[in-house]
Amino acid sequence: MHWLANYNDYEIKTIKAAIEVNEAPALANIPFLLEDGANVHVWDPVGMDHLREVHDGEVVYCRTIEEALTDADACFIFTEWEEIKRIDLQEFPRLMKTPHVFDGRNCYAVADAKAAGILYESIGRSGRKERSMS
Repeated sequence: MHWLANYNDYEIKTIKAAIEVNEAPALANIPFLLEDGANVHVWDPVGMDHLREVHDGEVVYCRTIEEALTDADACFIFTEWEEIKRIDLQEFPRLMKTPHVFDGRNCYAVADAKAAGILYESIGRSGRKERSMS
């Protein structure tokens, strides 16, 4: 994740993520985030028990999306649970220190994220990365 800090000219300290049990990219990214010194907070309505087996004591387990977003420097979305799709986009800038969202599941429209004041990285949409830099 060094590229992320260098590319955006800031230090990664707190990362929040949603983790799906069988989602290999999500589970694969946690070690990189931890290695870079991130404080990783996760929320998942189904996969917490599995995550505890893999990363017991290394991450903070949150009971709600809002808890996971509170004071975050960045948010990585690795799953498209309906709870994530339904969250009011205004919650990201309201709760986060820096509303920078890296969406690997394209849960939101780029224009809607931009209108909400989110620095939004829509990863993989239409074969390319789309960005909203509010």
